[in-house]
Amino acid sequence: SLAHVEAFIDFSEDELIEEGVLDQVDISVCDLQAEIKQHLKDERRGERLRSGVHVVIAGATNAGKSSLLNTLCQRPAAIVSPIAGTTRDVVETALDIGGFPVLLSDTAGLRDSPDVVEQEGVRRARERYGEGVNEDNCVTMESADII
Repeated sequence: SLAHVEAFIDFSEDELIEEGVLDQVDISVCDLQAEIKQHLKDERRGERLRSGVHVVIAGATNAGKSSLLNTLCQRPAAIVSPIAGTTRDVVETALDIGGFPVLLSDTAGLRDSPDVVEQEGVRRARERYGEGVNEDNCVTMESADII
């Protein structure tokens, strides 16, 4: 389009320039504008599909968060124990679900703890949980649903 406009400006009226060049430029620019508007309306879905969806698994202690993570990734990525407070850090695993990249984050159980290390894990869990809720990418577990 730019080349056609420059040619229209550069060449005098005596030289042959295709009729309707500026009309074609106008159509091309309008088509491009519509395509850009459509792209901007997709709310960054394309970017999410390329970079992956981040899903946070959060909830009470011993609710089955780590078991869910292990089941979904089909391997023992997180330690599972009947002892409350086993998960003290964010355990992440990348998956391909239906051709889409997914990053699962298993978090420490949300509770008050006297243990300083577990407190840090809970702080990190709450931080990730807040991020997940803001992005609508959070699975909240209240009781042991997965064994």
